[in-house]
Amino acid sequence: NLKPEQGITSEGSLNYKNTFKHIFLKINFAAFNRKINNWIFWLPVANGNPSPENVQQVWSRGTETNWQIVYTKNYFSSGINLNTSYILSTVTKDALPNSSSLDRQLIYTPRYLASGSFFIKAKNISLSYFQNYTGYRFTSSDNLNWLNPFTVAVLKLNSEIKLEKMNVNYFFSVNNLFNAQYAVIAARPMPMRNYEFGITF
Repeated sequence: NLKPEQGITSEGSLNYKNTFKHIFLKINFAAFNRKINNWIFWLPVANGNPSPENVQQVWSRGTETNWQIVYTKNYFSSGINLNTSYILSTVTKDALPNSSSLDRQLIYTPRYLASGSFFIKAKNISLSYFQNYTGYRFTSSDNLNWLNPFTVAVLKLNSEIKLEKMNVNYFFSVNNLFNAQYAVIAARPMPMRNYEFGITF
């Protein structure tokens, strides 16, 4: 019985990129504005399984930035990447009278997100470090309950072998490097430090 989403979206961006000898620089700034009727939202219910529901009207707006700088010389390269976003997603219309969700942030939608990465590569071997930050996420429509912000780090070692007709990529990563205790959904804690190994062809 879900109704289709309908609305108006506008978005704009400014981009700058340039190369200075061995250094590549890229900067991006974007802003968006969305007003969506019948916004489809997955709402946690009593049995623990989320269920899709229509929200009368949601106004989502925000900004996003991306900064990237890469140094390359011969077989060596190194770079830094930084992403940030600020998002307000609020309910502007609700079918329920005196609704506590009006003008409140949607649950599980963080206002602040940030991620950064650093890599160093020599020939076909690279080492990368990733750091992600997720801000407060409300767990009730009246915004009186929330999950604390968390930051998670990943360290990844990667090696690529080029064969005649394919590339073979080996990687080993340490996820949640600093053993952060966090939950993406209330009462569902995420794994502590864990390890991952993979091969892609």
